[in-house]
Amino acid sequence: MRSILLFISIFVLSHHSLANSQLQINQKMNQNYQAYIEAFSALDSKRLANIYHKDAIYISEHRKDKLVFGNKNIEQIYQKFFNRVKHKNAKVSVGFRIINREITQERVTDIGYLLIRVFPASHTEQGVSEFASKFLIIGDRSSPEVTSWKTEMNTHTKPRHYFGLTPEKLLFFSKTKMLSKE
Repeated sequence: MRSILLFISIFVLSHHSLANSQLQINQKMNQNYQAYIEAFSALDSKRLANIYHKDAIYISEHRKDKLVFGNKNIEQIYQKFFNRVKHKNAKVSVGFRIINREITQERVTDIGYLLIRVFPASHTEQGVSEFASKFLIIGDRSSPEVTSWKTEMNTHTKPRHYFGLTPEKLLFFSKTKMLSKE
């Protein structure tokens, strides 16, 4: 009888430990998305680069672009984009909606949609532009404290796909609202 109770208690404790571990991993990945949103809006490429693993690979949605290796080179891509935004006195925002997350011992794989908005300077009288993408992000779990992004790839899609999603339990979901049609 004691051995059965011991087995049950080990099983329950290991299951509880696994659930806590999964919750912590979800929280870490979700924190990365929130940090990305804040750094993106602040046009801070250094903070963005810190989310990526030092050996990260960025696969651009543009056919003509090469693969980008390393968070320092990824930082340069964002800085180039942010320089254009600053030059035009514009502002940007980004939102993420994760629809699937797979967690293994080595990695966390997220699939979802993102939406970027560009708010032009008020004197231009131009409207807000929206760009949506489907993406895959693979997070590295080699460090227990951090789940850094090791691979990112994305491709263009229609904003309606982003807005047509509903939140999934424990997965990051920006509360971005649709723009009103005037």
